[in-house]
Amino acid sequence: MNKFQNIFYLMLKKKYPHEKQSLKKTFLYSLSALIIVYSVSIILTILFKPDYQYPDINRPVIFFLKIIITSVLEELVFRLILPEGLIKLGKTIIKNEKIRLFYNLFVEISVITLFAVLHVYLGLGGIINSIFAAIIFRLLFLYTGHIASCCFTHLIYNLIQGIILMLQVFL
Repeated sequence: MNKFQNIFYLMLKKKYPHEKQSLKKTFLYSLSALIIVYSVSIILTILFKPDYQYPDINRPVIFFLKIIITSVLEELVFRLILPEGLIKLGKTIIKNEKIRLFYNLFVEISVITLFAVLHVYLGLGGIINSIFAAIIFRLLFLYTGHIASCCFTHLIYNLIQGIILMLQVFL
């Protein structure tokens, strides 16, 4: 099974090919995900030039607390609670495996879409970046089996973005 088939196997069948990854591998996967998402973010920023003003940018402590809290909560809700809960619900209700595969796909797409809609204030580039990041973070969770890896990656991504925003405002 090649990597592309493995991704869809993970997302739709909901069967992990192996136990949770070691912390070293999880860290490396998290770092890779961070680099990929950040690279796409830079390209989208250049293409779409966002103009959103963050309301708490002048209060650094509150600004960074919001970044920390929302990063962790978003990962818990959009990578773990919603998709895993809905897929478990589907397992108990839907007995036909083919229908359950379509249901799982619907759940994954719905959760990614909801995540993107919640980032609509960032403009078109932010929405596209949110969709891409949601897919990468979900795959990171499915591949590593550690929600902490998603929380860590999302947190570092948002902290870097926050630092860049603060530098733009105060310099």
